[in-house]
Amino acid sequence: MRRIKAPISLVLSLLMVVSAFNALTVDATIIAPRDTIGYPDQTGRAGSYDDWTKMDTSSGAVYYGNTCKTGEAIQMNSRDEFSGIVTTVSGGKVKKITVEWKEDDQNEDHVLDIYGKNSSYLSPADLYSDDVETSGIVIGSVAYNSQTECSISGNFTDIGLRSENGPLLITSITVTWEQTLGVDRWDWADDFRSATVYFTDGTRRNASVNTAVTTPATYSSVGEYTHTATVSYLGDNYTDVRTSVIPKLVDADSVTYIAADGSEQTAEVKLLHGGEQSLEAGWYAVRGDITYYRKVELSGNVNLILCDGATVTFMSNYYGGSGFSTRSGDAHFNIFGQTGNTGKIYTPDACPIISSSVSSSARNYVVMYGGTLASAGSGMVNPSSFTMNGGVVDNVHFDVSRDIVFNGGNVNTNGKAAVRANAVTINGGVINARGGMNAVSSGSICTTGGDVTINGGNVTATGGCGIMLGGAGYKVIIKQPDYLYVSSIRAVKDNDVNVATVVLTDELYDAVSRTPYAEGTYDSSTVFDNRTLIPGPTSRWSQLQAEINEAPNGSTITLDRNYTAIHSDSCLMVPVGKTITLDLNGYTLDRGLGKAAVAAHLGNVITNNGTLKITGNGTITGGYNNSHGGGIINNSRILLDGVTITGNRVGSGDLNGGAGVFSNDVLYSERVIRIRGYVRVTGNTCVRKDGSVTASNVKFRTPLDVVGELSADTMISVDPYSRDQGFTTGLSGRGTLLNFESDEEWYDVVYYYNEARLESYRLVVFEADNGTDETYRVKLKSNAYTAPECMFDAPEGKVFAGWQFENNVYSVGSSIPVGSDVGTKTVTAQWDDPSFVGHSLQLKGQVGLSFYVNASEAMMEDAYVTFDGKGIDSGVHYEGTKTARGYEFTVFVASCQMADRITPTFHYCAGGDDKSFAGEAYSVEDYISYAKTRPDGFTAAECAVIDALADYGYYSQAYMPAAGHTGMTVKTTEGGFDTAAVFRKVSDNNHVVSKDSVVFMFGYRMTLDPAVSMTVRFSLMQGVKLQSVTVNGTAVMPVEQDGYYVVNIEDIRASRLTDAYDVVVNGKDSICVSPVSYIRTMIDPASGTATDNDLSNMLCALYYYADACRNK
Repeated sequence: MRRIKAPISLVLSLLMVVSAFNALTVDATIIAPRDTIGYPDQTGRAGSYDDWTKMDTSSGAVYYGNTCKTGEAIQMNSRDEFSGIVTTVSGGKVKKITVEWKEDDQNEDHVLDIYGKNSSYLSPADLYSDDVETSGIVIGSVAYNSQTECSISGNFTDIGLRSENGPLLITSITVTWEQTLGVDRWDWADDFRSATVYFTDGTRRNASVNTAVTTPATYSSVGEYTHTATVSYLGDNYTDVRTSVIPKLVDADSVTYIAADGSEQTAEVKLLHGGEQSLEAGWYAVRGDITYYRKVELSGNVNLILCDGATVTFMSNYYGGSGFSTRSGDAHFNIFGQTGNTGKIYTPDACPIISSSVSSSARNYVVMYGGTLASAGSGMVNPSSFTMNGGVVDNVHFDVSRDIVFNGGNVNTNGKAAVRANAVTINGGVINARGGMNAVSSGSICTTGGDVTINGGNVTATGGCGIMLGGAGYKVIIKQPDYLYVSSIRAVKDNDVNVATVVLTDELYDAVSRTPYAEGTYDSSTVFDNRTLIPGPTSRWSQLQAEINEAPNGSTITLDRNYTAIHSDSCLMVPVGKTITLDLNGYTLDRGLGKAAVAAHLGNVITNNGTLKITGNGTITGGYNNSHGGGIINNSRILLDGVTITGNRVGSGDLNGGAGVFSNDVLYSERVIRIRGYVRVTGNTCVRKDGSVTASNVKFRTPLDVVGELSADTMISVDPYSRDQGFTTGLSGRGTLLNFESDEEWYDVVYYYNEARLESYRLVVFEADNGTDETYRVKLKSNAYTAPECMFDAPEGKVFAGWQFENNVYSVGSSIPVGSDVGTKTVTAQWDDPSFVGHSLQLKGQVGLSFYVNASEAMMEDAYVTFDGKGIDSGVHYEGTKTARGYEFTVFVASCQMADRITPTFHYCAGGDDKSFAGEAYSVEDYISYAKTRPDGFTAAECAVIDALADYGYYSQAYMPAAGHTGMTVKTTEGGFDTAAVFRKVSDNNHVVSKDSVVFMFGYRMTLDPAVSMTVRFSLMQGVKLQSVTVNGTAVMPVEQDGYYVVNIEDIRASRLTDAYDVVVNGKDSICVSPVSYIRTMIDPASGTATDNDLSNMLCALYYYADACRNK
């Protein structure tokens, strides 16, 4: 059958009038949180009345009670003029009180009185005051054994509960509130990268933020970003838009940088601000954090200084690219750092940081002298050529069309071709390339047209293939590396992988067997697979340990190179009684354990049993212990002052944690971690027994003292031992909470009496079960969470039925008791078949019945409802409208159908099959009867409309009986109406005001069709031509009929039946008509129609219905 939209009405004689009133439609989202007060939470002590406060509520209300514990019940007693429960903070408008009586209380005259007012109570004693402004008024009561609940009429924001007479025993009291949901405020991060919306129900949601460059900045004018935050909550979308200025580039003061020779130099620069689209030759600097949402084209010799603490962030591939682009053939890009070497270029995505799309013949190049290139995803550097003299590259891979040269710095990269170039030369630095595959062009270090030359440095190349040469004629040339470990070396021949040629130009030693290898040419598979080579019979790491052992107390050991341990090395250990300073001097101590943990707690980088100071802004990395302490294990006293501890790991032993720093409390009497200046302990991890990886940085059973001012760049991530643990001493004035964060996802760092403190919360994870694989996570500090609207797509043929937690299912808006223990709480979506979930009376347009179906959005694409009833075409397919109650399907009825019951049937498709089910039959009269028996659920104005509607249906059927339809039995007015009284109430607005007598005569009539309409007929004076007609100022085009001009005023709502409608002809004569005035004419005692009692009653009922709608 052809599917059509639902008709506006059913064409029957004299149908119901239109109304603007809809008893069940609201403009705002209304929610109904419930708070339960009960044993054993709030009871006082046995035999003693005690004060208590309840704050962890779903509504946000705060309750103040004075009760006694009796058995397993709350006891209140009116004899004690301080016993009861009141609100000191409101939860909205109170709507209902539900009481669970204690079965032991068998006294029939026990009553709980409910007091209400619109100001906060101070204490339960207020309820016994003679001053009604203090006590409030009694707004309801619940009697034992005859009542369990009381619905509250009126608007009261605060309540009090007390015994009417004598003692009461109650198991629990539930207070249902009504709140209007809206946005309380939007909180934006200072950099506009993130935003959080706070709703009036206390819910907080993180928004999705999209940023666009509205106007690019130039050197002569500022630019503008537009930031749009979007959140979906309870079926509605909320959006907030902010703009921020992109400052124009200005000349800055002199900026220092570390030059190629290591000296500190000064340059006159222009500051970058994040809005540039291109940079020409010159000197530039970045101070603070800036963000680019598109690539920046470079041309000429561009020099960039990354000031300490500054971060240049590139976000995704907006506007066709990302990163600094050396697309221009003459682009030379030089990157410099400052003394701290903490400035960086960063991307949180897998997008280029430095890019080039020109051919390999182009001569653009990048030289890095300092700073950091970093990525949280898999960032890429791919200019024509790249030279690294210093700085750090972290989690960024290279794809360079010409050559790469490493002279210094620290490189940590991965991927099947982590370092790929025409040729690769390593003269110094720490190079850690991993992830390569034993396939063409897929080694961790890979060449496409030349050799790999290793003249020095610490080099680790692991994976399926450590080094892959692009052709059989290429070689790996090794001179004197400080450390070299390669999983395998291979070459491509005839598009296949073969062994490669390795040339040693100096003697090297196997670090494990101490076997020497003389200079010469070797087959890579027989000598170099999974072998560690060092320049002498003992490692430099062992030599450093010997230097520590032999150094006098109070001396300083200053590093002059990076140190990497080999597999036979143990951790560096400071002996008992030794006092020493270890100056890293910007270098790195790398334990080299990237593959497997070491048992017996010797896989860490440093174990301190003495008094150790670590300074010099270097890095401690590469440790991997079986259970705890991957970077540093402190058994005594240690001062960290200028160090980065990152990239260390621990396994799943009993004491797992503290992968960066672990401070013990077992061996010595003085165990202290002291920090000052620049300390960064982040990026260390714990590998748990199930293989999952979590953050694990600093874990301690001893004090963590701030002994000097912390720099802004300091970041220490703490792995807590116990709940709500303060972990600093004297932080105030020497640092901020920004210096600390928590490893555990269910802890936050808060400020507590001049200390940093770990505060626990519950992590509630909503899962889709058989819906989608998505999850939704909420941090929660209270013991309960209001069940949200479903945020998942339903399985085919299913609809959301509630949230299951443990063994209970909770509906949307109810409180889920997640408990007080810290950890992850899993809440699972429950799915059910679609169903009819309610019905309502609709008075918008015509009178109608709405039926609500709980169905998914996907299901509704092909779903429809048919209606079966007297005079209704069951072949018409009705489409639904999404509402808060479900999908709404409405059928409109005539007055003769108001008592006819109508049956809805929902039709949908699931699993390729057509399905349907019928709902409960219902009529307009059923709804009127329901409303009349429950007046507390409606306002006085709404009750007046329903009463008048009942009369109109009843008396219109008396005037227009329709065969085969069910007669109305419900009415409000017995015996008809006082026609004379109605006549006196109504003004006669039907008249013509003649100005220039262009109207010769006029008449009018009122029609009760699908909507009320008025028809005005007029003729003009002889010789007068019609020029214009307006109705209440709006031009209309009349039709000519039987010598008259006819104007139809259509679709008049019931609330507008008392209005006057001004028909002006030729801008001169005004014909004023009114529907209610027409009723007055029809019931005029002088009129012949007034003798028709049924017609008079119907018209009087219509008047009262219109008057009720107007007052609504």
